[in-house]
Amino acid sequence: MRGAARERRAGRSPAPRAGCAAAGKRAARLCCALLLIASPRVQAAAVDAGPGDALARIAALVADPRLGGARVGLLAIDLGSGRILAQHAADRSLLVASTAKLITAAAALELLGGHYRLRTEVFSAGPAPLRGGVLAGDLYLKGHGDPSLDDADLWRLARRLRELGLRRVRGALVLDESYFVGPRLPPLYDTRDTDAFYRPATGALSLHDNVVTIGVRPSVVGQPVIVTLIPPSAYLRLDNSALTVGPPQRSALNLSTEAVGDRTIVHVRGTLRAGASAVWDRRRIEDPGLFVGLTFRELLEREGIRFGRRALRRQALPPQARRLLSHRSEPLVELIRRMNKQSSNVIAEQLVRVLGAEATGAPGSWAAGLAVLERWLASAGLRPGSYQLKNGSGLYEAAVFTPRQIVAVLTRSWRDFRCGPELVSSLAIAGADGTLAQRLAGGTAARYVRGKTGTLAEVVALSGYGGLASGGAPIAFSIIFNGLPIERVRAARRVADALAETLLEAQRSALGAHKP
Repeated sequence: MRGAARERRAGRSPAPRAGCAAAGKRAARLCCALLLIASPRVQAAAVDAGPGDALARIAALVADPRLGGARVGLLAIDLGSGRILAQHAADRSLLVASTAKLITAAAALELLGGHYRLRTEVFSAGPAPLRGGVLAGDLYLKGHGDPSLDDADLWRLARRLRELGLRRVRGALVLDESYFVGPRLPPLYDTRDTDAFYRPATGALSLHDNVVTIGVRPSVVGQPVIVTLIPPSAYLRLDNSALTVGPPQRSALNLSTEAVGDRTIVHVRGTLRAGASAVWDRRRIEDPGLFVGLTFRELLEREGIRFGRRALRRQALPPQARRLLSHRSEPLVELIRRMNKQSSNVIAEQLVRVLGAEATGAPGSWAAGLAVLERWLASAGLRPGSYQLKNGSGLYEAAVFTPRQIVAVLTRSWRDFRCGPELVSSLAIAGADGTLAQRLAGGTAARYVRGKTGTLAEVVALSGYGGLASGGAPIAFSIIFNGLPIERVRAARRVADALAETLLEAQRSALGAHKP
């Protein structure tokens, strides 16, 4: 949730104290391995914490003044033995921010499978399927929640329709969004009013992460700046009053989007200095279905396919509809990888309603999807009511968990060969890519930590897995800070990184202590 710190400070949502409830023999064994009474000081199981060792450094980091008195929760376990390496207030309920995507990802990979793909389909409806290049009825576009659909995919569908011989549709382009039901905004998103890209609308038909990418570059002094909108779409309207200026004036651009009627207006205001580099930004759009529909119709018309009726309609497929074409997304494992490495809110939220639709039948609702996640968490040993999960991304005050509960989720996936490797590979690699590309670089943890970050105005979290160059079982860990002074968030990330690195040192020490 990069950029979320620009929002007002996150409120604290209380949640009952966490605990494990056995759900079958496997969950019972997991609970026994994880259940340990928390203490305000750092503890470890069967590890000698002498002066100057890794655990003493962990204790010092937990009390680091850079945290400004924040509430800290921490747990790390050896995945081979289940032995606890270190903990601090491991049963403290805390906002976990985007770390909640670990839950959405783990449940989706286990329940749907990494090979699962989402469809976007084109149907014909009319007395005849296609005759003499003319479709007598309407052309339908039906979505199944694909969060990765882009204008290139729509262009390929338009080109393939032309190759089928389609030249004219007597009716209209009709959008079938019936795979989802409920508001476009995920739960809690309506508590804020911002056009930021990380607060996207969602829909069964979605395009380009449901944002518009705005590129601005200077032209000639005194003339309007040059604006590029990606994807180009009839759904978007440009309001460009920004000018190119020369010295001594400075660049001062303001980019925003606004819903007006049935369109999204892109406002470009201010100044951009001549010779300056191009400025790029992303902003949310309001109506994903209309965004897809108007973009698709424009691409169809570029391919020489005309419509008898210009107005778009929204309607479920009639029984006699015939499938003409189908586009399938990349496998779910690839979508999860993008979600976790880039911390994509739109993918997380789309998957919530997909899970609901696949579990109980379409249409997928927010309630159905969140119920699927609750049942999955119960199977991992998390008692309903011991945590809070109100959306799939963790944005705003949606997700309250304890470090022990996050580690339980990580442990469950690790032990399930069907989805564990996929979850690990989806996480950002320390010092290499994703949201950890610039973190833990050059140290002993570089490329040995794979994690999911989380940031809100008063929250910093880092949870995931850590391995050792010498081999042996990796660790699962969760580090969460709440109640940070807003000016301490950046420093708190450095403390979290130091803790992750030191947890690996604790694992090395523990393995050495347990050698026969």
